[in-house]
Amino acid sequence: MKITVVRNKGPYGRMRTAKIMADGNEIGLIKSGETINIKIPEQANNLYIKMDWGRSEPYPTNKLKEGQIIYINSWFTFNPLRILGIMTIPIAFENKPR
Repeated sequence: MKITVVRNKGPYGRMRTAKIMADGNEIGLIKSGETINIKIPEQANNLYIKMDWGRSEPYPTNKLKEGQIIYINSWFTFNPLRILGIMTIPIAFENKPR
């Protein structure tokens, strides 16, 4: 399945490239403000975003459809555990831009 991923410019990780992961395998790289097309492996169950050691909440691939546009949105947080990637980082796949 092929989808389009749009990474909105947000406060978290603005200067860093994010890895798009499918069940632990890197399937793409995306910079802030960039739009890319990616192919999701058929056997993949979840997508998530990885920056250094931190990662986002998983997004189930069964919610995706061929040709869909999905957005990577980030937000500001005061939580140091999220900022440092000890908890899930403040960035996520969502169906709408923020």
